[in-house]
Amino acid sequence: MSYYAAAGTGDRWGIAKAKQFQAILAIEDGRYGRAEHLGHEALALFEENSDNRSKGVVCT
Repeated sequence: MSYYAAAGTGDRWGIAKAKQFQAILAIEDGRYGRAEHLGHEALALFEENSDNRSKGVVCT
């Protein structure tokens, strides 16, 4: 699911997973500041939703 699709439906978990994936892509592109920002956003959303499984794989 893309960020825009998740945002359009209000799917908070989908938004967080999309941000997590975008962070990985940013790392691959060498955009480490962007990756850190997205990682923190994803982590905050996972914490809001008490999603400990997803939270456990986010590197910030």
